[in-house]
Parts: sequence; C-alpha cells; structure tokens
Amino acid sequence: MEYKICLSKTTVIFYALLCLIIVYASIANLLSIIDGTGNVIGLGAFSLGGFVLLPLMVFFTYRNNLCTVKADGVKIGKHFYPLASYQFSIVEYKVAFKDRPLFSLLKKTKETFIVKRKGEQQVYFQEDLAIFNRDIKKLKEAIQQFN
Repeated sequence: MEYKICLSKTTVIFYALLCLIIVYASIANLLSIIDGTGNVIGLGAFSLGGFVLLPLMVFFTYRNNLCTVKADGVKIGKHFYPLASYQFSIVEYKVAFKDRPLFSLLKKTKETFIVKRKGEQQVYFQEDLAIFNRDIKKLKEAIQQFN
C-alpha cells in the first residue's frame, strides 16, 4: 500500500487560486500592450510574475512537500527515510489565538510531522502540517500501520 499527500495542501490550494487571478490579469496586461492601449512599464514584472514565477512557485511547493508513505519508508520531497532507521510521529499542540494563521483562526490545534532517527533524539525533519483534518487522520493511520 502506498499513500501520497502534500504536506502543505492548503498553501498550494491558496496559491493556485491566486495564480489563476494573476495569470488572467497578466494576459489582460499583455494584450493591452499588444493593442497599444496599455502602459509599457507594466509589462515586465507583472507579466513575468503571472506567467512564469507564480505557476513555478506553486509547482515546486507541491513537489517539495509531497510525502509518500510506503511499506519500506517515507519519502518527503527528494529525501527518503527508511522505516528501519527512522521514527515518524505527528505531534498535536494547542495554538493561542494571537499565534494562529490568518486563514485558520478557528482551528485551535496545530499538528507537526516529525522524523527522528531511532535511538537518538535528533530531529531530521519537522514541518507544520497545513492539510485538512481528514488528511491528518489518514496520515496518522498510515504511519501507525508501518511503525
């Protein structure tokens, strides 16, 4: 069994929606410059950001936070952590109202995915999970199944 999940799913969704708006505005900006009705100064940064940089940022954010849980280990981005050598856990902690992210003010708890080498206390990978609750439950079940 193999389970794949992006560890920053809500961030990727937010930037993907933002990307659609900016790509549309970049196309409108570029077409107005081609027509001769637009301002040439606005071409550079806005069009480059809309057509190239923002879609690339969404793609690389997804790719670098892709977590694959397999029977022999966990792969996060390009790094592979074998089950024989590493211990995986999801730690839940409460967050004060002033420290909560703007888009999840009502969420009182935050989860962190932690990878440690067995027999040591050194943390090799730690990341706050920006995913939905059902995905956190599925990830916990997959980790418990293989630990």
